[in-house]
Amino acid sequence: GNYTLAEKNLLLSLSLSATNPEAYLGLGQTYLALKKYDQALKNFEQARILNPDSFEASEGLANVYIGKGEYNNAYIALIKVEKSAETPAQRAHFLYIRALSLEKLDQPGAAFRDWNALLALSPDATTTEMRETAKEKIASLQSPTPSATPTPKPGTIKPSKTPRPTDT
Repeated sequence: GNYTLAEKNLLLSLSLSATNPEAYLGLGQTYLALKKYDQALKNFEQARILNPDSFEASEGLANVYIGKGEYNNAYIALIKVEKSAETPAQRAHFLYIRALSLEKLDQPGAAFRDWNALLALSPDATTTEMRETAKEKIASLQSPTPSATPTPKPGTIKPSKTPRPTDT
C-alpha cells in the first residue's frame, strides 16, 4: 500500500540490475495501482520483453488497457498467454479479464461462457469480488430484453374480411 516507497525501492533495484523482470513487474503493478497507465504500460512491456512467458506481465498489460478503456488491446495482451495460466488462480484472472473484455467488445455469448467457467472454478482460486461480478454479469446477460409489443387503441381493431367457415 505504500506506493511511494515501493516505487523508490523498485527504481533502486532497476538501477542495480536493468534486466530484472520482477522489478519491472512490481513497478508496473505500482503504477497501475496509482492509475499511472502510461508508466505502468512501459514497465509491463519491459517485464514481458525480459520474460515473454510471464502470465503476470501480460495480465498487467491487460489491466492497464482495461484502465485505459482499450478492451481490444486488453484481449490481445491476455490471449497470447492463455497457456501460461497454469494455476487455478491464474486461470481465474485470465477468465475474469477476458470476460470483461469480451463484454466491451460486444461478444456477450463468449463473455457469458467465461463468467460461467470462472464460477466453475474452486472458490479458493477466485476472489469474492470476481465471483460476485461473475454472478451479476451472468444475471444481466441471461435476462431477456423486453420487447415493446404495441397495444392497439380501443376501436382501432378492424374485423377481418376473411369469411368464416360455416358448419353444415
